[in-house]
Amino acid sequence: MWKSQTTGNEYRVAIEGETFKAERMDIPKDAAHEGAYVRTTARHEGSKWIGKTQIFLPCALGHGPVVNKCHLTMGFEITELGPDLIRGRIENPDLNQFDCKSCNAPKKEWKDFVWVPRKQ
Repeated sequence: MWKSQTTGNEYRVAIEGETFKAERMDIPKDAAHEGAYVRTTARHEGSKWIGKTQIFLPCALGHGPVVNKCHLTMGFEITELGPDLIRGRIENPDLNQFDCKSCNAPKKEWKDFVWVPRKQ
């Protein structure tokens, strides 16, 4: 289990040959009951791991009720991978421009992340 130093989210990580897989494990219970997930798959390419994160989350306007359930695909890249550190960047939708009704993310930006092993 790994914990993001950037967001506090927790991930189960597995490396199978040249494939890196991660799944977010601490999705809020109400979203998990709706089938929500965040899953990443990346392949080793040169000195990096390049892939995509598949996201399925309920979407609400402000703190209101769920308006829609959105599927998104975001770019994912690991620049450093070791036993005590995973460093990289992920493409994120600009939430100020994200449309819950259409699940449209007209603007995306790359954000850096750092994961470390979760302390038991």
